[in-house]
Formats: sequence, structure tokens, C-alpha cells
Amino acid sequence: MKRAQYLFILFILFLLVSLFSCKKDSGKKFTIDNRSNSKDLAVAVYASESDYVNSTNAIASGMAPANDVFTFPASKLNKGGTYYVDAYSNDYLYTNWVNGDTAIIGRENETPRKFAYSGEDMYSIVNVSINPTNARISLLNSTGSSSQWKAIDALDLDDGHSIWWSLSDAEQYATISISKNTTGSYSYLAGTDTVNTAFSFGDIVGYPLFSLLPNENYLHFFVVNTNVHPTIGNNQPPTIDTVVALINGNLYVLKRQ
Repeated sequence: MKRAQYLFILFILFLLVSLFSCKKDSGKKFTIDNRSNSKDLAVAVYASESDYVNSTNAIASGMAPANDVFTFPASKLNKGGTYYVDAYSNDYLYTNWVNGDTAIIGRENETPRKFAYSGEDMYSIVNVSINPTNARISLLNSTGSSSQWKAIDALDLDDGHSIWWSLSDAEQYATISISKNTTGSYSYLAGTDTVNTAFSFGDIVGYPLFSLLPNENYLHFFVVNTNVHPTIGNNQPPTIDTVVALINGNLYVLKRQ
């Protein structure tokens, strides 16, 4: 009888320990800290790049008010898994899409688009205390997963005036495709052949004037220099559906399709 009672007590203790352990694990939180000072951020976390690109099947989503946090149960994350973070203000001028692709969780001044979850207590910091940019509004049409662009003009590299009239039909052909996962492709004609070249890009700064040079697979974004290209900066002010790209020596003006 005493042996049965002893075993029963051990069984109860085992159950209590098991319940306590489960409770402890389920109580862990993953935190995203919004340090943007004045901008509330919509935040979504995705378990795959395709879900991130298409903004579907978020495993967690909500608002991170300015100087506040968004938290969700860490039980939604799998140890060793890679996750993608999308964070943006309601006007899309402040967004982690324009910052680095990866970051070490826990470091300040990092704005990760993806992170690896180690299973330990972690602290992810979404820091978008940056200058506003219309890059996402332009290149992704704010909420899009990709965009396509077609050349409509070409500018002189010295004074920024149009040289479209001087280009052949083949030289006037240039298209660019850009994806939310920071990859894309551009096409141009070499004789009668269409050349398709894939590229990737990292940080985006300022208005999207970018450079695609021969034999390169990297898209360079940089701020328009109105001293070098006064027409771009003055007579043709930046718009959200027009970008400028240097492709094979020609400075093209491309319009979103």
C-alpha cells in the first residue's frame, strides 16, 4: 500500500514538473523594439522568403508604436529556423526594406530583414531612425512584391538633357524587374539578341537613381547629384513611378509599368 502511495506521489510530482516546464517555455517572448522615435510601425514576421515577398502567412503581426515594442510568443519560432521581418510606417517612408539584409539579433542600430532563431532568449531591434525615403513607395509601389520598369528616355551624362532621339531602336530598349527579396533582372538588346542579366542589391539610400554597369550583377543605388545631372534634380524632379539607371553607358529614364 505504502509503495503504491509512494509511486502515486512520484507520478504527481512528475506531472507538476512537466507542466511547469511547458509553462516556462511557452512564456518566452520574442521582442521587436521600434526605436524610430516618432513613427509607429506595422510589423510582420514570416517563416519563408516567399511568404515575405508575397506578404502572406505571417506567423506574427501587429503594431510596434514609436519607442515601444511588439512582442509575440517565442513558441511560434523553431530553433535553427530563419525568419523574415517586414516593418514599415503607414506612409511607407520609414521601412526596414531599405536597410541591411541581415543583422545579429540583439545589436543596436541594426534593422534586419531576416534572422536565425537560436532558441535562446533573444532581443530583436528594429531601428528605423533613418531619413525617410520613397524607395519602397517607388520600387515596390508601397505594398507590392515586385515592379517592372521600361525605358522612356535617355539623358546626356554631362548635362542631363535628353538624347533619346539619337538612340537606335535597339539602344532605346531597356527593361528592369525588381523584387522585394532584393533581386531582379534587366534586359537590353545586343544587336538582335536580348540580353537578360540577374542582379542583387543591398542597402538603398535616397531617391532611386541606380547604376547597372556591363559585366556586373549588382545594382547600385545612390542619391541624385543635381550638380552632375541638373536636369534630373530640377527640370525632372523625382516621382514615385520614374527612376534613372545607368545601363551600358546610357543613362536611362525608366517608368514603372
